Amino acid sequence: MLAASPASAADFIYGEYDGTCGPKLGCSLIVETIKTGKTYKVTFETYVPQTYPQPALCKVSGVATLHKGKVLVGEFGPGKPFEILKARNSDMILGKTDNSPCGEPIKMNGVFHMVGD
Repeated sequence: MLAASPASAADFIYGEYDGTCGPKLGCSLIVETIKTGKTYKVTFETYVPQTYPQPALCKVSGVATLHKGKVLVGEFGPGKPFEILKARNSDMILGKTDNSPCGEPIKMNGVFHMVGD
């Protein structure tokens, strides 16, 4: 669970998002503010929905920066770029990944829904 901070309250990207990465695989995207409105820590993890919140099967983190006020651009490691776009409502779209965060093919690209919405 993310800790609330005054700087984060007005930040539309900050939060925890859930998605589906396969028929029996859930995934989450956690976006935390490092520098208000400029730099973010992004964590992607996968889990088996029936065992959540057990330890993640795959977990990668990276740093991203906000471009043009609406697109987060970063890397989960060397050669592992990603982009996050704001969609309708509180949803985010993860894209431009290589779909292999931990060396195994996983459907990372897609829509993630804000937890609690």
